[in-house]
Amino acid sequence: MRQSQIKTLKKCDLSHEMRIFAVQKRNKMRYRYMAIPCLYVYWLLVFILEKPLFMLCHWAKYAGYGLSDWGQVMSHGLPLDLSMAGYLTALPTLLIL
Repeated sequence: MRQSQIKTLKKCDLSHEMRIFAVQKRNKMRYRYMAIPCLYVYWLLVFILEKPLFMLCHWAKYAGYGLSDWGQVMSHGLPLDLSMAGYLTALPTLLIL
């Protein structure tokens, strides 16, 4: 092979490696960015499921309340759950970005 062909081959290989690295880096960032909403949904589900479990664990206090009262507890607590999930997601979001 001639020297010019060898230089061209090396240049093409380097360019290909750089493209592979850029794609790998972009995929890592995509996974990082997808972790933020997943973390938010995780905390939201934890808080939503926590209320009925708490009420079941303290059945002696909540046995006299009807299903509509339990629904009101869930609906009135939802804004608090949304804000707390946001607070717990904020710090990891700052660390990821």
